[in-house]
Amino acid sequence: MTTDSKTRGFVSSGWKRGLAVLGLVVAGGLMQGCIIESSSSPPANCDSALTIQWMVTEGGVSVACPAGSIVTVMVDNSSMIVDFPCTAHAGTTPATLTGNVTHNVSFYLMSDNTSAAQTLSKLENVPVPVGCGVTQQLSSPVEFSLTP
Repeated sequence: MTTDSKTRGFVSSGWKRGLAVLGLVVAGGLMQGCIIESSSSPPANCDSALTIQWMVTEGGVSVACPAGSIVTVMVDNSSMIVDFPCTAHAGTTPATLTGNVTHNVSFYLMSDNTSAAQTLSKLENVPVPVGCGVTQQLSSPVEFSLTP
């Protein structure tokens, strides 16, 4: 065997060995499970709540809630309806609102919580942006006016 053939064999087998090592390194890197998520959808648990404060006025002056009255909060045309006693002047919905979207919210001051209840005042279809996994508070209290 000549020196040239010994060198060629070494180079040939060294090249194959280097390629094999490179292949193992690349395969090991791929098996690390590094996945880049490019979806823009919210996380699976993105439920949020909405905190509302309110006041009742008559002739521009703050007054007490009518006896037995309730405040009804309706989200997205009845996907959620929650009643609060008016005298609480605040309430928080259950944390089941989809987050990272704007909801249309309507507020009603009702005479009571019976089927014969009358609407005393209302504020309908207010766009309310709700973040992900938060309790979103309205920036200002809802004003229910008893003045016709």
